[in-house]
Amino acid sequence: METSFKLNPIKAYSSLKTPQSKASQQPPHVDSEIPQLLALIQSESYELIISKDFENAIPKLKKLEQILEALIIQGTNSDSDLILATIHNIALCYQRIGDLEKCIAYLEGCLFNVNKFGAMNSCNTLMEGELKRNLYKIKLYVQSCAVLSQLEKHKKALDNAKNALKLSLTAIRLTIQACKAQLKKYKALKQRNSLITDDLRKSYKVIYMSYPAIKALRKYLLTGSLNHHQKIRSVLGIKDDPDWLKTLTISDIMFMQPYTTEDLKQSLGLQVEFTNDYLLYKICLLAVSHFCISTELRYMSAYDDAKKAHKKSVEILEYFIPDVSPLRIHIEECYKKRFGEDEIMLNQTADNIHTKKRNSSMLPSIIERPESLSPRLAENKNKHFNATLRPHSVLSKGKVTAEKRKNATMKLSELKRKNSNEEIKLNISARLDWG
Repeated sequence: METSFKLNPIKAYSSLKTPQSKASQQPPHVDSEIPQLLALIQSESYELIISKDFENAIPKLKKLEQILEALIIQGTNSDSDLILATIHNIALCYQRIGDLEKCIAYLEGCLFNVNKFGAMNSCNTLMEGELKRNLYKIKLYVQSCAVLSQLEKHKKALDNAKNALKLSLTAIRLTIQACKAQLKKYKALKQRNSLITDDLRKSYKVIYMSYPAIKALRKYLLTGSLNHHQKIRSVLGIKDDPDWLKTLTISDIMFMQPYTTEDLKQSLGLQVEFTNDYLLYKICLLAVSHFCISTELRYMSAYDDAKKAHKKSVEILEYFIPDVSPLRIHIEECYKKRFGEDEIMLNQTADNIHTKKRNSSMLPSIIERPESLSPRLAENKNKHFNATLRPHSVLSKGKVTAEKRKNATMKLSELKRKNSNEEIKLNISARLDWG
């Protein structure tokens, strides 16, 4: 089977990384025009992808791939982020035009590069880098699952879905560990009246605002269950849901998004990992991972296990995500369609109660209210969602009405119609009920 995978990262990097290789010890001088040429080709291909001209983007990306392969073979140290961005965008183009065999070959190349050769390693701290790579790999595994399922390779698709779930739990666990470390460091410096950096102070403020969600996630990791007597949204009392969450669909996660080298090198600081935006996105990926497992188990006729996995996905979304979310609506409706139950599993009344005002008793004694909660904003340029740091996020008062849910369902249908051309090519909605 021809994969058209010119840049073989395993073979190319072997020649580059082998200690005995003289070429790798003494890399030749790179012509000063080559970096400019690489940047130009990447920019042109990126613009074509943004304009959805995937057919014409592929030749430019393949040219970029061939240049990088030649540089690596001759022993030149190449930018691992540029290599990853190139392979990623080629996979994206093949996914969008429906050439799934080639798409999965390049998806595997992405995973190989990010796992083995230090791509996405420009963050300020090791923990930030690990969390960033984990988030990227989770999406790759979910997207690989979708493509493999389309190819009717359901066993391999299930393995990828399980890898996505494992990494989703790891990402949440690492976030909690980083949160505890930041709190410990902040308290120690404060007790000694030592100088506290702006970054550490900012992290503390963000943790303070997100602590109820972090605490609930910690309990979920320890027990595998959530406290359904009080939904986390009632504790947080979020007034305005993030814009990205109001429009996030299953297709936004299943369809690959383009990257540039700058995107992969971007460092926003560890504190963004503690924001409600980032926590909610990780939770969405966790729920989607369970949903993917359920989908593949169902194809393999393991209906009882499929139902359990799907229920877990719904449970997580009902606890953390508003019921106007297109992602949540879709997964709930799929459950009813697949398993024929009018009620999913949880008591829906908690979504319709008036939320309570925040007060200090909701927070554990180990975390004190920051001296200042001034809204210092830090814009996140991530393509998938707006993770603006908002220490002044206030709590919702009021209930989600049936009318709002109806409007959200209509909006989801409109979004599906807008994306119909791409979805027809991938045939995801017809084959997997992934919409």
